[in-house]
Amino acid sequence: MEKTGELSQKARVEISEKMFQGLLESAPDPIVIVNHHGEIVLVNTQTEKVFGYWREELLGKPVEILIPERFHSKHIGDRNNYSTDPHTRPMGIGLDLSARRRDGSEFPVEISLSPMETEAGRLVTAIIRDTSEWKRAAVEIRKLNRELELRVRERTAQLEAANRELEAFSYSVSHDLRAPLRHLSGFANLLKQNSADCLDEKSLRYIQNINEAAELMGKLVDDLLAFSRMGRAEMTRTRISIARLVNEVLEILQPELQGRKIICQIESLPEAEGDQAMLRLVWSNLISNALKYTRTRNEARIEIGSKENERGELIYFVRDNGVGFDMQYADKLFGVFQRLHNDEEFEGTGIGLATVQRIIRRHGGSVWAEGKVDGGATFYFLLPAVSGG
Repeated sequence: MEKTGELSQKARVEISEKMFQGLLESAPDPIVIVNHHGEIVLVNTQTEKVFGYWREELLGKPVEILIPERFHSKHIGDRNNYSTDPHTRPMGIGLDLSARRRDGSEFPVEISLSPMETEAGRLVTAIIRDTSEWKRAAVEIRKLNRELELRVRERTAQLEAANRELEAFSYSVSHDLRAPLRHLSGFANLLKQNSADCLDEKSLRYIQNINEAAELMGKLVDDLLAFSRMGRAEMTRTRISIARLVNEVLEILQPELQGRKIICQIESLPEAEGDQAMLRLVWSNLISNALKYTRTRNEARIEIGSKENERGELIYFVRDNGVGFDMQYADKLFGVFQRLHNDEEFEGTGIGLATVQRIIRRHGGSVWAEGKVDGGATFYFLLPAVSGG
């Protein structure tokens, strides 16, 4: 006698059959169950929708009814081979398979096979997935990739041509522009040497102005060429001791420190990854600027350090107590030839900070500044994190 609350064997079987039927009918793909003779014994609603057959038209028919006729012989052989060694075959194993609808139209498919033993004998469940959209998408992706490759080749050719033109321009600037500068300076010096006794103070000052202008133009040419090369120079990335790099730059800049009261505070400077020569130029430009724009201070204070932002990224900075700048012009600081002070106040070509920005961007970082008129300035730059660090 059954205990209260327990299900009979018959009830459990009925529940299992209903669950199985429910899963079968809710499947998004056609499911076809075939017996060991290759005859269809069960299909789901999705099979009817995809293949265009009524269920009654498929039951008891050879499964080859769903396969293009030209593949029937091969499929029968494959089916017989599978029956001798039945195993679960996952979908998407790379076979190029096709299925056939009731109206004769064909479409590409992927098929997952799974054998199961029953009282009626071995059955094989086939889950069939229509891959038409995937195939069309794959064709479209290949087409887009070919177009992209063509565009990349065209763009690369354009960039190479532009680089060749830039190289030719740089050569022209380096040689053709320097020649008249040398002549200008040379003849001004000859005039001063040969006619110094005949020239008054005003004329000598004019010659001095010519020499200074020629010298400034020569430096401008050098800086412009360096800025141009920095955009296309090959980078050699290594792990760099920033502390050592800063000390090397300060050693080189020692002549600018002579005769001045300068307090230079260097905080912790973690290592970075990048091109050492390029980053040395960054530090040289930033520290030189700090020394230059604190020249009017009786006691110059320069702080060099690093900090983390809210994302945990490392930022290096150079802070000074110099003349500063108006923040409304901050966007002009890193432009070529953009200067916020005239030559009478502070010398320069307006290319140094543009070079700094170009170098940091090539490293995948960013650069910015904060300042206040007569309240000093701070220049920041962010570099990507050291790999593995």
